[in-house]
Amino acid sequence: MVEATLVVSGHMGGRHAKHWHCAIYAPDPNANLIPIPEELWQVYTEDRDMTRGIRTRKIADEGDALFYLTDARGQLVFWGSTQMFRLPFGRSALDFVPDWLRQEQDLDLAEAIFGYVKSEAVPYGKLRAYAGRVFVEDARALPSQDKLVEGEDVTPQILGGPKPNTFQHYLTQPDGAARDKLQLKHYASSTPGEAVVRGHKQYWHRQIKDRTDFEWKGSGEERSDAKKQLTGIKPVRAGVAFTFRVRFENLSDVELGALLWALALPDGCAHKLGMGKPLGLGSVRVTVQSLHLTDRKQRYGKLWADEAWATGEGQGKSVADYKTAFEQYVLQHVDAAERASAQTLAEIPRVHELLCLLSFVSAPPIEETRYLEIEHEENGNEYKERPVLPLPSVVAQKEQSGAMSATPPVNTPPVSTQSNKPTQTGPAANWRTGAIAEMRPDKHYGKVRDMQTNSVYRFDTSVIQGDYPAVRATVLFDLQGDTVRTIKRR
Repeated sequence: MVEATLVVSGHMGGRHAKHWHCAIYAPDPNANLIPIPEELWQVYTEDRDMTRGIRTRKIADEGDALFYLTDARGQLVFWGSTQMFRLPFGRSALDFVPDWLRQEQDLDLAEAIFGYVKSEAVPYGKLRAYAGRVFVEDARALPSQDKLVEGEDVTPQILGGPKPNTFQHYLTQPDGAARDKLQLKHYASSTPGEAVVRGHKQYWHRQIKDRTDFEWKGSGEERSDAKKQLTGIKPVRAGVAFTFRVRFENLSDVELGALLWALALPDGCAHKLGMGKPLGLGSVRVTVQSLHLTDRKQRYGKLWADEAWATGEGQGKSVADYKTAFEQYVLQHVDAAERASAQTLAEIPRVHELLCLLSFVSAPPIEETRYLEIEHEENGNEYKERPVLPLPSVVAQKEQSGAMSATPPVNTPPVSTQSNKPTQTGPAANWRTGAIAEMRPDKHYGKVRDMQTNSVYRFDTSVIQGDYPAVRATVLFDLQGDTVRTIKRR
């Protein structure tokens, strides 16, 4: 008999139950220790503590069994608590931010207005650190409002941390990746030639009907298992109004315009504040009631003015004038390729996508902006084919019109406009471009994923024209409501 530690790990799926486990021999006291670099230890602890819905065996005490991998030189590559442990990518998300956007010596409007602290790569002094010039006071509820909070405590749905390994969402993808996951760019891809980060992370507004739209619905046993992830909140009742003051000093017309543009969003848009943003909570409209400017010379040149304290306050330009100064500054300095034919700030594609996300009055239905699920009752594992996250304008195009109408989607193939479609009876054909997500001829059904909306539709194999398409094949399908009437190879 040989002394060993038995490591029993869970079954990861498949038709056959797991019947092999690992026995790790006792450590060799004469072997040389393998050092763990600090950066690798940090990567391991972040991965170990990530919430995935699957419990991870902890490696905490000396002598705990683990699995590890070394390179040809005997240097540690990585390690884990199970034999099939997760290997980290060679690059982080930060590596996919273009170099010209992370030059420490550069200064942008946000840093100039709100202050900054640079790294030691910048010489000591004002170039390294500078105080902000904007001061936001506490928001206080207006008087004579009944019931500020929404009833009793609510346990919201569990919100885990970001999952950067869902790289099809976090990195820009080529058009073909929406049809074939093998073409997806990931953290081992070269950069910035092939892929960059998509931008800032934002959350959709949701038209919440009642607390059941965001409340956790687990059973007693599930509550016990998830007790470390559950929390209690008291949401502020919809419609409650608060007031607060924003003070600023020494801002130029352009800087003040940027602050006002960020505070007072276009009509129909709203900010996101507080907890539960992915669930639709925290949607807040901000309006600027008044703008007061102070002339320093008038304020400190004399003590009294008209039998009152000399404050030096004046109206100056209007809010619209300052916002126009900011918009014109951006339009004049933005890259010509990015500006394209935009005549206003809202027409710049990147800003347009932001406003689609911030639109509250035209928020898409909850079903269209929900998280994908590993065990969806109809679609199964929705992450399996790694669908590319569509642009906000693509998701919102059904709901929005006018100034917020959808722009041509990036990284998403357009709807086909071919004219050689088969003759249909009934309503005119609504041809869309899709990718086969599943094909089950033995069960007489298949599933197609809409390339624009990422919605998945089930169809009967009797509606297929020509040969059966393979999984991940690009097809055209005629969609009427939620029914696929005809499907064919593209």
